Parts: sequence; C-alpha cells; structure tokens
Amino acid sequence: SVVVQKSFSVANAISYIESSQDSNGSFGGSELYTDWALIGLSAKGIDSTVKNKALEYLRSKNKIRSNLTDNERRAMALLALGENPYEFDGTNYIEAIIKSFDSTQFGDSSLVNDDIFAVLVLAKVGYNESDIEIKNAVEFIISKQKSNGSWEDSIDITGASLQALSLYNNLPGVSNSMNLASNY
Repeated sequence: SVVVQKSFSVANAISYIESSQDSNGSFGGSELYTDWALIGLSAKGIDSTVKNKALEYLRSKNKIRSNLTDNERRAMALLALGENPYEFDGTNYIEAIIKSFDSTQFGDSSLVNDDIFAVLVLAKVGYNESDIEIKNAVEFIISKQKSNGSWEDSIDITGASLQALSLYNNLPGVSNSMNLASNY
C-alpha cells in the first residue's frame, strides 16, 4: 500500500483565514473565533488591513464578561495584536483576571483551563514567580494533573499546561509535572 503524504502550507492557511474575515472585522461572526483567529494569525505576522478591521470589531465588543476565560482569551488576542490589555479603550482585562483570584486559584475551582490561561496572560504582562497569584496558580495547576500525566485526559489542556508551566521552571513541582506530562 502506498502512503500519500499531503503537505501543509502555513502560507495558504494564513491566506485562507485572512480571506475568511467578515466585513465587520470578525471571524465566523463570533468573538470566540475572532480572538483565536487573531492569536493564531499573529504568530506569523498579521496583515495590517486584517488587524485594523479586527481591532474595530474588538472595540465594538469591548467589555468585561462574566466568564473568566472570555476575558483571558481577549487579553491574549490583544497581546497578540500588540495592544494593551490593561487599558484597551477604557477596559482593563488584567484587572478582571486578577479580581477572579481567590488566593488559591483563578475563577472556577472545578476548572483548570481558567488558571492556565491566567498564568499565560499574566506572564506576558509582567507577573513572575515571586507573585502569589503565579505561585498559587501554578501549584493549583499541578494539583489538577492526573496520574497519567494529563490534565483532563486532554491533549489540548495538557499542551496548554505545559506552555504555562514552562514559564516557571523554578517553582516547586514544575519540573516533575512537566516530565510526567511529556510522557503522556
């Protein structure tokens, strides 16, 4: 049997995503898809026309949400675009994230993804391993790791956990946790 390998073109994927932008600046008519598309597109450099249309859309949807992961995702999108998540047209997404910290973890204690995203965002805006929010959130993330090395038996959540933890290699338990996750 012959195995045919198909090649993947990053340039074609970027062109496709950019061409999928709606006239209002969104992607898929959704804040969720728009934020993730912008995060992805920024990895290779986002076209200025696409960026400007997207920023108009983000400004039209600029408000703190009750769902923490929505605020974290928006902060990531803003950071990816080179915008200030502390002050995006009068909205402080970082303050919304910090306000959700209960001295142990961020947001909903039954979830770990909100803590992972908080650590990723806060690392990019100046928080470090000496900050209690980071120390405790990292400890919380590690505590949610399963014995098989995963988080929630999910490759996605495990990958995101590895990204977050890799920023804080010097904190207790991080190295062991990352090794266990790598084996998963």
